[in-house]
Amino acid sequence: MSLKRIVSILLVILSVVALGSCGKNEDPGEYEGPEGFVKDQDYSYKGDGFSGFPSLKSFEAGTDDGSSFTYDDLVSRDMTLINIWATWCGPCVNEMPELAQFTVLLPGNIGFYTLCVDGYEDTGSMASILGKAGYKGKTIISGTGDIGNLVDSAMYVPTTVFVDSSGQIAGSVVGSPRENLAGYYLAALNRALESSGMSRITLPGVEEADTDE
Repeated sequence: MSLKRIVSILLVILSVVALGSCGKNEDPGEYEGPEGFVKDQDYSYKGDGFSGFPSLKSFEAGTDDGSSFTYDDLVSRDMTLINIWATWCGPCVNEMPELAQFTVLLPGNIGFYTLCVDGYEDTGSMASILGKAGYKGKTIISGTGDIGNLVDSAMYVPTTVFVDSSGQIAGSVVGSPRENLAGYYLAALNRALESSGMSRITLPGVEEADTDE
C-alpha cells in the first residue's frame, strides 16, 4: 500500500471522528445502502469531503411535494447544496434545525435541497423530522441516473455536496460539524465558489469557520 493511500485512509478516519456521521451500513436491520453501493472504491479525503462523486447531468428525481428536481434547477443557480441524510441517522436529525436556519440565510443564487435516502419508504418519519426542524425547502425522495450514482458514492450520512451550474461537484462536507455549523458550511461553500471561478459570499450573522486549510 502506498504512503499516499495510507495518508488518505488516516484522513478519512480523522474526518469521521471529527464530524458526527453514520456509515450507510451502520444499521443493516434498517438500511443496507442502495443497490450497487461501491464499498471498495478509492474515496480519498480531499478538503471537506471525498473525491469520486459523480457529476449530475443525466437524471430524474422526485421531491416530497410531488414536483421534480432537474438539471435545469442546477443551471439556474451558481451553486446548489444537496444534503444527503437518513431518518435513522442521529447526526443527520440533530443537525437539521441548524441546517434549516442556514438555508434561510442563503442568497437567491445558491440553492439547497435535502436528499433523504429512505424518504420514499418512510415519508411519515421524514416529514416529522423536517417539520420539527423548521425546514421549508424541498427534499429529494427518489431518483435515477446520476442521482442514484450520487447516493451510491456517499459512504456516510450526512454528506453534503456542492454542485455548480454545470452539474460538477465543486466540494463536499462529510459528517456533521459539531460546532458553528453555519460557519463551517459557509467556509466550504466559499471554497466551492472560488474553485468554480465565482466570488465568495457573506451571510448575515454568520462568522466563517476556520477549518485549518
